[in-house]
Order: sequence, then structure tokens, then C-alpha cells
Amino acid sequence: MSYFAEESNVYKQCIEDASRTIRPYLRPSPKLIIQSGSGFGFLTDLNLPCTVSLPYKLIPHFPVPSVSGHGGVLHIFTNEDAQVVVLEGRFHGYEGLDPWQLAFPIRVLSEFTPERMLLTSAVGGIHPASVPGDLVAIQNYINFQASNPLRGLDESIFGSRFVPMDKPFEQHLYGLFKEAIRSEGLPCQLHNGVYLGVTGPCYESEAEITAFGDLKADVVGMSVVCETITAKACKIPLSVLCLITNYACGRFSEPLNHDEVVQMTHRMSPIILKIMNFVLGKL
Repeated sequence: MSYFAEESNVYKQCIEDASRTIRPYLRPSPKLIIQSGSGFGFLTDLNLPCTVSLPYKLIPHFPVPSVSGHGGVLHIFTNEDAQVVVLEGRFHGYEGLDPWQLAFPIRVLSEFTPERMLLTSAVGGIHPASVPGDLVAIQNYINFQASNPLRGLDESIFGSRFVPMDKPFEQHLYGLFKEAIRSEGLPCQLHNGVYLGVTGPCYESEAEITAFGDLKADVVGMSVVCETITAKACKIPLSVLCLITNYACGRFSEPLNHDEVVQMTHRMSPIILKIMNFVLGKL
């Protein structure tokens, strides 16, 4: 399906098809939607009972991730009075997907009016004060992905395409992240920062990283931007927590590789999981 206004009715029908599949399991107004980044599959080990796990391939029109570290399963956690959804794995433009496909899970889940959403992402560290293993609460972003999930939408179906992107991220969860690290005595650093989104899949050149640093970007990654724009358009309060898994090109002598990314997320998984369970206890 091409992504233009004349096919917006088809896109809307796809959203309704997927929502209908999820609706028997998910109540309105879930507390939190979490989308996991590369290697963040451990976020399914929350201190909540998991009541259903739906492989993406069983949800109509959901893409299926093709990258290692992205499981491709929608998990719903339920206790007496709240539900949390974890999207285990995300999609990227470099997998050959269009913006409407990258935005699709958020469009579907917006039908359930979630209270807030959290994106997690593995990123390269640009800022000289950051090191692998540090966490970054994203305050703003720069779009170098040459794509936008609002392009071509029929405004009579999806509302205005001219979505203001000032203050794209809410601050409430960031305060809870800091509180968790402090109260639990966790051995990690949390920075504020700017995310610069590129298309990938190759890693950036040294000259690009130098230029990105001049633009005041603190971290670089291959996702987040499309999801951020979609969440803002859907009026879902959004936060983004990134893990610096590697130095960006030029900051370290060794070549970059995806295995390094997954290994660092695995190493940091107990700390991030403690933070998330703390946060869920406060929501």
C-alpha cells in the first residue's frame, strides 16, 4: 500500500483491523506503552503478570522485525487496576519499510487512549561526557531521516498534518528515572540529551559525527523520530530513554558492530529493569 491521501481510508481500515485483534485483551487507557529498542527484550520481565503475548505476525498489517534483538511480540501485562503494553521489537526504515508502517503500532495503540508511552533505544554516544553504559533522557530531536509519517495523510481522517513539535517529550517519567537511580543506588549515569535520527543501516562516518556534534546532538540512532512524530500527532504523552551502547565513530579506535550493541544492552538489563519496575510502582 502506498502512503498517500487517496489511500488514507485503506490505512484507517488497516488500523481498525489490527485494533480489533488486540481489543479482546487490552482495556481502554492502559497505563503505559513501552516500545523496546535493540536488545531491550528483557523489558518483558516486568514485575507484573503477563496475560497475553501476541506475535506481530498474528496482528493484521503489523510488520515483522528483521533485525536481531527485536523479538516481534506484543505483550500485555495486567494487574487488578492497570495494564501495561510492551512492544518487543521495533521496525526501521532501512528494513525497506515506509513511514506509515513504522508508525503503525502507535496508530493502532492510540485507539486505546494510553496514558503515556515510553520509547527505548540503543544509541551511539556523541557528547564527550558520555560513555557506553550511560542512560540519556531525550529532551529534543533532529530529523536526518528524510521521512515523516504525517506526509500525505488525509486530514479529514487523521486530523491536521501540521503538528507542532515544540516540547515533544514529557518530563514526568524522567523525574522517576532519576528517583529510581538515587533511591535504589544504581551504578549508572543519567544525562539529558538531543537525539539525532539517521536512516542507517550503516554506521555514521567520522565526518558525520563531527558535524552532528556541531549541531549539538548528544546521541545518534536509527529510529525514534518517526515514532515521536506519530505519538505527538496522536496526542500520546511520550518519553524516550536511550542507552549509549557504543561510542560514535571517531570517539574510539575500534570499528562498530551490532553485536556490541546487543551485548551492552544485555549487560545493562538488570539496572534498566530495576528502573522500569520502580517507575511502574509509581504510576
